[in-house]
Amino acid sequence: MGRMVGRAAMIAAALVVVACGDDDDGSMGGVDAGRADASTPSDASTPFDAGEDELDAHVDDDDASTVADASSDDASIDDDASTGDAGTSDAGADASVPTDDAGLTESARAILALRASNGTLASPQYLDTVQITYVLPPFGDDPGGVFVQHELLGPAVFLAIDPTTLGETPVRGAYASFSATETAVVDGQHRVTAIVPGSFQSGDTPVPGFLAEPQDITAIDVPAELDDLESELTRNRVSVVSDYVDCGLDHWCADITTAGVPTASPTTYRFRTVQSVIEAYGLQRRCYQEIDLTPLWRFDAQAQTSAWSPDDFADIACPLVRVIGAVALDATTIAVVFDAPLDPATVTAADFTVTGATVSSVAVSGYVATLTTSAMARASMHTVSVTGVQDVLGIDITASASADLVVPPASNRPNGAGQVVITEIMLNPSGGTETGREWIELSNPSTTEPRVLTGCVLRDAAGMHTLGALTIPANGRVTLASSADPGFTESYVYSGITLGNTGDSVVVECDGVEIDRVDYDGDFQSRDGYSLSLDPDLRTAFHDDLTTSWCTSVATYAAMDHGTPGAANEECR
Repeated sequence: MGRMVGRAAMIAAALVVVACGDDDDGSMGGVDAGRADASTPSDASTPFDAGEDELDAHVDDDDASTVADASSDDASIDDDASTGDAGTSDAGADASVPTDDAGLTESARAILALRASNGTLASPQYLDTVQITYVLPPFGDDPGGVFVQHELLGPAVFLAIDPTTLGETPVRGAYASFSATETAVVDGQHRVTAIVPGSFQSGDTPVPGFLAEPQDITAIDVPAELDDLESELTRNRVSVVSDYVDCGLDHWCADITTAGVPTASPTTYRFRTVQSVIEAYGLQRRCYQEIDLTPLWRFDAQAQTSAWSPDDFADIACPLVRVIGAVALDATTIAVVFDAPLDPATVTAADFTVTGATVSSVAVSGYVATLTTSAMARASMHTVSVTGVQDVLGIDITASASADLVVPPASNRPNGAGQVVITEIMLNPSGGTETGREWIELSNPSTTEPRVLTGCVLRDAAGMHTLGALTIPANGRVTLASSADPGFTESYVYSGITLGNTGDSVVVECDGVEIDRVDYDGDFQSRDGYSLSLDPDLRTAFHDDLTTSWCTSVATYAAMDHGTPGAANEECR
């Protein structure tokens, strides 16, 4: 109850400043001068102790978790992860929260006034010497903008205007001022949506120390404090305890636990990020993460600790690296696929052994190590084993990491998983009529050999089609469409398959061998008129099983449809 002292007085004072605008329910943030004291539980030092026991056995706390300049000690939650980390002394009964409007600065009054309004203001509200905590470029459905805050402990508000249109370039950590003319509450988040043209001014020098000690919310019940913490600069140590799912265009969410919220609560507390961040570190492995210097995003009643850049992390500890598959691209080339991006400096040909062949060289690109080997017999089976490599975080590979593969036959007909990859799916064309406009793109990962699909089977969960004459050239792509008029020149027309809009399977099978399969559902980022596009950096049959490997294409190929049929896919953001 200590945090609510003076709440009514502060909001009442704010509403006097803004005479116009819809009143909300009184639960918007106030001056955040002290968090309720919540000490870290004694077992909070184990990164994965909150419901993911299987991960504990795979994390090397000594050297597997360092990112940037963070020490390995950061991989545990410090004993002092309570309110002291937020740069405040132990406030006891929150004595530092003003008990009346006389204790508020003009900047705090102004932010509270804006958060208490929703619509066009009766007169411009001037904010003076507020601090810029984060400059956010537009991502997906989210607007770009600038988060501003009064002092280290708030309050804060999101200026939801593209930073490139503000006139002066916002400098993170510097003071800023502007005159707001309009606000909105969007999905529960309070935003400034318009300002007096030309009124935005930003200093060009960050305030010394401002970004050094953000509020540490690790030990706080963040969902319970969301009204106060919304948009404020925070540090949070979280354990990811679920797979990532679609939570807005170009955004992915996962369930988390922390010292303050030790049980996952998907409806009220999640980690939110973008595909490029997941890909940069292999976060799909369910990692322990320290997210530093990012504003707390809000979606209705859900608090979302967020990261929009790889630089938003102070520390990451993930399970050991795994081999998730291998594919023979020809008789002397093998692609070994991992669940994390490798550090090329740790990879040599000696780290790989192949039964029945010798490895002469290796080239690393992200998640894939491509081996050059001695000649392997056509249609022969082999096992590749890996030791000694590390990912970009310095995390070691698991013991006994290996995968089986089969060499393509001389006929170039696919005979093993991954020799053809499903790389794009138009499952829901725009408009009311989809007949004839669905399509699937297949790619050949071999740069030296074609793949002959004649007689192979394309199927979904309900139907199938036996392919006629069809060959994918080396390093090429083909498009299979449900009619001869999909909006581009297709490679092949199939029949008997209608793709489900909310979930289905796309399978390529040759002689009873499943070459590739994608099972999509509502967790994929499917949008009406936009194809599902596999990230080109993850163009393997072992990554296209993951929702985070896919995004929606934005390139236009027809009047209202988007995709890159027959061409290279766009990078996912």
